Amino acid sequence: MSMSLLRWIAPVLWLLATVSAELGASAVWWNNGATVTRFEPETGQLRTLAPPSPVRAIAPLADGGAWIVHGQRLARLTSKLGVSVEVELMPDAHDARMFIAAADTGGVWVAQGTLVRQFDGSGQRVTEWHHASPVESFEVSGPRSVWIGDARDIHQFEADGTLRRSMRMPDRAPALALLAVIRLCRGDRE
Repeated sequence: MSMSLLRWIAPVLWLLATVSAELGASAVWWNNGATVTRFEPETGQLRTLAPPSPVRAIAPLADGGAWIVHGQRLARLTSKLGVSVEVELMPDAHDARMFIAAADTGGVWVAQGTLVRQFDGSGQRVTEWHHASPVESFEVSGPRSVWIGDARDIHQFEADGTLRRSMRMPDRAPALALLAVIRLCRGDRE
């Protein structure tokens, strides 16, 4: 490894270790489109996987693994980056805006255009429903708190797609900011 690369990587790893320790994270995941990387703060170990198709999204799990969307496939990775489950998504998988793991079950939620689906930890579909317009932001915080941001509104749904409440936003930026606050605070767990 060259010294210039090491000078760049060392501060980034230190920052990741510090932030993840503060948040109580067991691992930090990221992707650059072509690869998925898992960093373990306690050991300083990096693991990298290059799936056969571009990585579109990643959702870490409490068990140290993660779900990824690559190409038209949804895959569950173990903490050692082995693939334990793969599920074929609809042909328009490139429209999947965001997805997040349901921490209490090990499953994952996928928002793909207007379609919202939940898969359990083994990749079996649990629920499926359509949102009225394309999903632009997505956050899940418990079974009664599925939050969706679209072009103008923030909506809270039950897991089965039943609307709990909606909030009209004057433009898109506040809606995205609100979902970011929900993600950070997680104060809506029920």
